[in-house]
Amino acid sequence: MSTDLTLMEARAERDRLADRTDVIDKVGVLQTLPDDMHATTDMVATFFEVPSEAIRQVVKRNRDELDDDGYRVVGRGEFESDIASLSNLDPKVRTIGLYPRRAVLRIGMLLRDSPVARRVRDYLLNAEQSSRAGVVELTEDQIVHRALHILDNKVKELTATVEASRPAVEYFETHVVVDDDVMLVEDWGRTYGLTKPQAFALLHDEKQLIYKKTFERWSRRHGCKITEVEYRPRAGKPSFTWFDVKEQRDAPRRNNGQARRTMYIRAVHAVDLARLVGLLPHIEAAS
Repeated sequence: MSTDLTLMEARAERDRLADRTDVIDKVGVLQTLPDDMHATTDMVATFFEVPSEAIRQVVKRNRDELDDDGYRVVGRGEFESDIASLSNLDPKVRTIGLYPRRAVLRIGMLLRDSPVARRVRDYLLNAEQSSRAGVVELTEDQIVHRALHILDNKVKELTATVEASRPAVEYFETHVVVDDDVMLVEDWGRTYGLTKPQAFALLHDEKQLIYKKTFERWSRRHGCKITEVEYRPRAGKPSFTWFDVKEQRDAPRRNNGQARRTMYIRAVHAVDLARLVGLLPHIEAAS
């Protein structure tokens, strides 16, 4: 008998399926905010073809689950400065709920009166067995080889387009360190079919293994202060030592004298990280 994912006692099953965010794209098109990582309550309601109040009720009844998925509520000021313009929101709204894709999938498992949510649950339950059978397990050497191959192609691509994109390429080659010991988050994500926003969303919003640090500096080009975002590994997580943070070589200094820094994934732990976030079957990781 198939599990009824909407039942309160089915949380363990929902938790087990919560990483299957690819199902969202298989049942419809989810509109997201400009950061390509979050949706609002109204966007989620539109996706599931229900009133916004129905989504709020699901959140109210299952807040602890959604919090674990990265759901959060922010004020207008934080929303406007960090995520998007408020031009399309009701002026009376003071707080905004933000749903990463994992939280949207959770809504689909809990929401009863929605044909789209039913398709989500049907797909999860019916496709699970065939999905397991179709998984191609790669050895660690194969995965590392693929990652290094992507890095090699990236270097060749940058070299081929240097004349057309000289400012960006010169900055990359001058300031950003990429070698055999570390890899950029976007290159790690591309190994598993993720875009750069999806890779950061997985590590930041869904798994909460990294966090944002924001810095302000004066931009002569824009004639105003601008906000720059950097990422750091979150202390206390098992993956804390799997990341490395390096100063960008000879990068322009901020007003306080600090240099810009880039967070990397240590190549030796790229496979361990993929297992931890559910991109690979969980087996004993390297110590």
